[in-house]
Amino acid sequence: MRDNDPSSVLLFLVGTKKDLSHPDQLAQMEQEAVRLAEEIRAEYWAVSALSGEGVRDFFLRVASLTFEATVLSELERNNSRQASDIVKISNNCDEKCKKRQSSCCH
Repeated sequence: MRDNDPSSVLLFLVGTKKDLSHPDQLAQMEQEAVRLAEEIRAEYWAVSALSGEGVRDFFLRVASLTFEATVLSELERNNSRQASDIVKISNNCDEKCKKRQSSCCH
C-alpha cells in the first residue's frame, strides 16, 4: 500500500474455515473482521472451501472489479468515454465462437 496508489489496489479480507466455527463464535469473529476490514478499507468475505460457501461469489466479485478497473483504465488511457471500442458484448456467435463450443467437452 505504501508503494502503490491506494485507490488502485483492490483489498479483501477473507475469512476461511467458516464451516468449522460455532455460530455464536462466528458472529463475534465476523464483527471483528468487519471492523478490521473497515479500518484497512477492505471488503470482508467469509468463505468455506470445504462447503464452497461464498467461494464462487468472492471470485466473481474479484473478477468483476478487476474487469471494471481495466475497462475504466483503458477508457482513461484512450481519453474516450465510449466503451464500444474496448468491450463488445453480443448474443451472436461467429465462426470462431462456434468452433470453440464444438471442441469443448461437456
